[in-house]
Amino acid sequence: MPCYSTETASHFATLTPVKPGFCIRELLGNAEGENPATFNIFRIDKGPPLSHDKGPFHMFGTVTEGELVLEDFRKQETVHVKAGDIFRVAQGTPLRWSSPEGCKGTCIHLKPPGDQEYLNGIY
Repeated sequence: MPCYSTETASHFATLTPVKPGFCIRELLGNAEGENPATFNIFRIDKGPPLSHDKGPFHMFGTVTEGELVLEDFRKQETVHVKAGDIFRVAQGTPLRWSSPEGCKGTCIHLKPPGDQEYLNGIY
């Protein structure tokens, strides 16, 4: 079984926004077989929330710095994810996210690398 590793500090330092206040970069991924997955790093700046009407993939993540606020706006449920916490967002969840002071973290999308459906749906 092959193993891979990549350092993340330089990637965090050079993240560029895909939407105002939101940066994400794919670092590792697997598109083989029936269970694709992509490992990402992200940064969310303090500012207005971003939204996605229906997340196209399951997502699992952890916050490494700061605090992330996740809101299922269909159910009007809010979760505060602090540094060291992990989170899960189910596929199809209408999601709004923000950070009161900015945050960084990692997440895994259950999607093949390069699939832009998630990014294209953010507003």
